[in-house]
Amino acid sequence: MNLDKIFEYLKAFKKFPTYQFERRIDAFMLPYLETHFNEHFKKEFGTVNPDFVFLYPEFPIERNNKFQNSGVEKIQEKYADYVDYIMWSAHLKTIYLVEFKTEINSLTKEQFNTYFEACSRGWASLVQYYFSKAIHNTNWRKFLEGLEYMNNLVSGILGFDGELSLRGFIEKERGFGVNKYLKDIKGQIKFQIEPRVRFVYLAPAESLKQLNLFATEINDSNNCYAGLISLAEFSETVDEKLKEVLLEIENDGIKQWKIPLMWNGYCPESWLQGKTVRMKLNGNDFFESEETALQICILSGVQAIILNFRGNGNFLSHSVFADEIEKGEMLSPQTTGIPPFNDGVIFTTTMEVASYIHNIQS
Repeated sequence: MNLDKIFEYLKAFKKFPTYQFERRIDAFMLPYLETHFNEHFKKEFGTVNPDFVFLYPEFPIERNNKFQNSGVEKIQEKYADYVDYIMWSAHLKTIYLVEFKTEINSLTKEQFNTYFEACSRGWASLVQYYFSKAIHNTNWRKFLEGLEYMNNLVSGILGFDGELSLRGFIEKERGFGVNKYLKDIKGQIKFQIEPRVRFVYLAPAESLKQLNLFATEINDSNNCYAGLISLAEFSETVDEKLKEVLLEIENDGIKQWKIPLMWNGYCPESWLQGKTVRMKLNGNDFFESEETALQICILSGVQAIILNFRGNGNFLSHSVFADEIEKGEMLSPQTTGIPPFNDGVIFTTTMEVASYIHNIQS
């Protein structure tokens, strides 16, 4: 196998818009997961060996979209998220949901909250949902294979004392009665001591600012969020070929953070830092938002400037303009009540805009 050529292709293709780079590169990362998780959490907990086991890939978790129809619970594919890796520590008695990211701009508050809610519901709930997916899926054989794999790898991890055998079931039932078989097992799930569940991101180091911001918006009294394992840190565990790729991703992440984005009507939350801003749109009409200290432009059709601002009062040296800004002028929120708001105040320097933003912050 020509690994040099494989990694050469991976590094080139990861820049392409539809190439699923994460799905390709993680095949090379899997052999190192257990080793690195042992090293990382040994530092956090001071244990001799957390004894991590890579339990399962692409584990389905509910996105709070169950709905009832004639009293029958429907579980649909589009209503599930899939955790990249499930890690189990026998010493810590904890399940870790691991989300692998290679791009900072793919971080979302919705996914963060989904993982937090999944952890809050507990491992028994996650196992129950896996069974529900199997029961309502024509591809039940693969789900049963997954259940059998987990049960054989870590005895009792599913809260079920008996054996789960796909071959035995097929030989006995000839494929019929699968729903009853799975429902019977699902009904027997019971943990004497239910494992704790936490979630952790495996992502570029620059992701930490965004993730910590998400964390400030949840009530994480059970310490579900386990933070970030940076790709730079993870690279210390792997071979040189993979290390080179991971460090390149880290460098790309730094560039992503610093490159200005064109205004598209949405302000990335990574720049918001929980500021509350009151916008004077016209006359006594105020728009107050807890979502942005950046968006001078709120309403459709309003022409404005968006500054690359991280929410701490420090402005970068460049600006990002909305569509239709004429002659490169920096415009404030408009003061007339009728679109297209052509008589807005014109700023000539970044400092003037910075001052304006500070003045409208409540």
